Amino acid sequence: MKTILIAMILLTGISCTKTETGSSEKIFDLANTPVTSEVDIIYEDIELNTILLDPIATSSRAILLVNEQELKVIDQDFGKIFVFDHNGSFLNTKLGQGEGPAELPSGLIMFLASNPSNDDIRHIIGGSYDVYEFDGNWERHGFNRIQWIHGKPVDVLAKNPDPTDHRSYNLGYGFFNRLGATSTHLYLPIISSYPTFSDFNLTTDLFASEARVLGRMQLSDGKVDSIFGRLSPMFAEDERFRPFSFFHYEIISEEQMLITYMPDSLIYTIDLPFYVVNAFGRSGTDLNTDYQAYTDVSNENVLRDHWEEERESRGYYTSIRHIPDRNLVFRTYTRGSHAELDGLQIYRDNVLIADVNVPLDFKVADYSEPYFYSEPIYDDNTDQFTVYSFQLNTPLP
Repeated sequence: MKTILIAMILLTGISCTKTETGSSEKIFDLANTPVTSEVDIIYEDIELNTILLDPIATSSRAILLVNEQELKVIDQDFGKIFVFDHNGSFLNTKLGQGEGPAELPSGLIMFLASNPSNDDIRHIIGGSYDVYEFDGNWERHGFNRIQWIHGKPVDVLAKNPDPTDHRSYNLGYGFFNRLGATSTHLYLPIISSYPTFSDFNLTTDLFASEARVLGRMQLSDGKVDSIFGRLSPMFAEDERFRPFSFFHYEIISEEQMLITYMPDSLIYTIDLPFYVVNAFGRSGTDLNTDYQAYTDVSNENVLRDHWEEERESRGYYTSIRHIPDRNLVFRTYTRGSHAELDGLQIYRDNVLIADVNVPLDFKVADYSEPYFYSEPIYDDNTDQFTVYSFQLNTPLP
């Protein structure tokens, strides 16, 4: 399992008020949020098919897109798309660095964003706040640069933190590979722009309670028109959860998103702009949730080592994916260092219908009838990607 340094910890949250005032407890108001924990197990297990892709020269960091004819492995660091047939045979390459209409000027894919209502438009975010629009044939049609609102001077914010100021944050590179989009906006993860041990970072109660954690960028001009959200109240209430202050989200329509937090068994349905509608979910099986408190918050090296050890050894949720064609939500989790398999939960209409074992690092990527496909998993020993596919054959009610 890869570790994430403390200096780049991603923070996130959600809001249910127009004015974005108040602490995370007020924003979430979990006491008044409808919560469902219903279970109706339909699938006791799933059968995985293994697709071993032909060897390619790759950076190993990749995203999978699927259609009826092809598997597209998007190499993030090389800025290329390697195309395979459904048997794993290599066909051709698309993109790559360049200025042509079917090339990527930056040569780097930090994020891929898709609009759930329009599969023919995709956005790629490079490493310098650069945003490119591509059509379904991977022809480039637009370019913007992310533009932040300039607020108080940085030296002032460093001494007197203001969670509402855009200058308190930077884009959260290094955490996501997929972003959510609607027809008008991209939704960007944001992190603190200050040194690890300022008064505004994850070790502080102020950050845990008040930090804004998503930015909304206008596709028309690249301007970030709002920052919003909070960490879940659990992070302010208990320091043991703070190494896991990370989330996964999915835009499911022009009006809604889903969010799940690493240590939180619940999945939150959010009406855009950012009202908590409900929460649903059950804890995965055999997760090691024996989270430990900080050993020494005054020593950066000790704290970093502690947090990395926590992520290596404990259980938490690792991804969420919504497949609208089947009205299903998939959530994966790692159980901790004691386990040789990860877990996969499947929800339909907020009801848990499966909780099954899957290989380590397994995440659901895409769907092409009748198969669901995993993200590519790279094997350093063979220098090859493996993609898993599976079907859900039992008719759903």
